[in-house]
Amino acid sequence: MTSASPPASSITPTSAQNAASDVASGIDFSSVTLRFSTTTDEDIRAVVALGRKVFFDTFAHTVSAEDMQRYLDESYTYNPIKADLTNPNKRCILAESKGADGATILLGYSFLATDTTEDCLKDTPKPIELQRIYTHPMSHGKGVAKQLAEASFDLGRKEGFENMWLGVFSENHRGIGFYKKMGFVKIGTHEFKVGDQVDIDDVMLRSLKERSLYLPARPSPVPLTLLFGFQHRIFFERDLM
Repeated sequence: MTSASPPASSITPTSAQNAASDVASGIDFSSVTLRFSTTTDEDIRAVVALGRKVFFDTFAHTVSAEDMQRYLDESYTYNPIKADLTNPNKRCILAESKGADGATILLGYSFLATDTTEDCLKDTPKPIELQRIYTHPMSHGKGVAKQLAEASFDLGRKEGFENMWLGVFSENHRGIGFYKKMGFVKIGTHEFKVGDQVDIDDVMLRSLKERSLYLPARPSPVPLTLLFGFQHRIFFERDLM
């Protein structure tokens, strides 16, 4: 028998999570770089730390401490994230900037999956899943989540997908509001398990046929660099106004 988990309020973050949480103000939000993740130890640990923090901060009040700890251990530790980042059917875009000391800081990331579906999508042509957009609380209201969403839309189009779908906890009103602003509409529900607890997620869908504003059709005064690599996927680097 395993020992009982501590109460949610006392679950101890990893040292990397503490580092992500304790970043001082002084982040340069005027220059955010988006790039594809690599499978380096540094990228894996950064994604683990941010994923644990965002999931815990967002959902700790909705589940028991034991269920939360189990889910974090199953989904947001080194090996599961490494498996995600090396999965050929998944894509991960990182949003980074510089801190006051010049160090690179992970502000957020998006995960996409090309091989997932739901019953309510059976008549939806060429769907790709936006599995998550996670941003550090210090990035809220800074446009980082929108940049990640727009880059995800552009990547989906570039890879030939026509629609993007996602699942969002039905009581996550902040998240639902954001996705609605980004053009998603609810088309169904599905179950999502956290430990032994089963929650209901809204399944939302957005067409990718409309071009986003992230990659302009005409030359823009906003500096934009496009680099190719990683099996011809595209890197996005943009200085924001």
